[in-house]
Amino acid sequence: MSGQKFNFNEEVRLIRWWAWSLAGAAFLCFQWFFNGYIPLHGHNPPPPGISIFLGLLTGTAMAIYFLMLGYVNADTKRRGMNRVLWTVIVMLVPNGIGFILYFFLRQPIVGSCPACGTAVQSGFNFCPKCNHKLVPTCGVCQRALRPGDTFCPYCGAKLGATAAPPAVS
Repeated sequence: MSGQKFNFNEEVRLIRWWAWSLAGAAFLCFQWFFNGYIPLHGHNPPPPGISIFLGLLTGTAMAIYFLMLGYVNADTKRRGMNRVLWTVIVMLVPNGIGFILYFFLRQPIVGSCPACGTAVQSGFNFCPKCNHKLVPTCGVCQRALRPGDTFCPYCGAKLGATAAPPAVS
């Protein structure tokens, strides 16, 4: 459960299909607006190079916004958080502050017990449903240990077979 490494490809795969669709539609709409509508219907249209730049800039910004919104929507479920609440907060709090709040306040990823499959929060030593040992703990004070410890760093108890890491299936 602990020690999970960041994998960008897995994070991108979390983004929902509707977010990809909205991102593509927003990008195309801004291309049409700046490169099709404004040059034909504007009173004083910008030069073609500026129109292309503005279309790419605003289209990319809106595409990123929708992709991030889809990521937050999926990531909240993975972390056991309220999906609707955080999606609305991220949508309504302006200037990207909602995204920043989410990334600072999000919970750790919820794992599962190897014995019974119950959702278990990061940092738990035992499964709350079946009492399966999730991390090596001291037999005296029940605090988490590091692999290879000879003595408990909290109570000083000599460790034997109790410090062995649990079997992970």
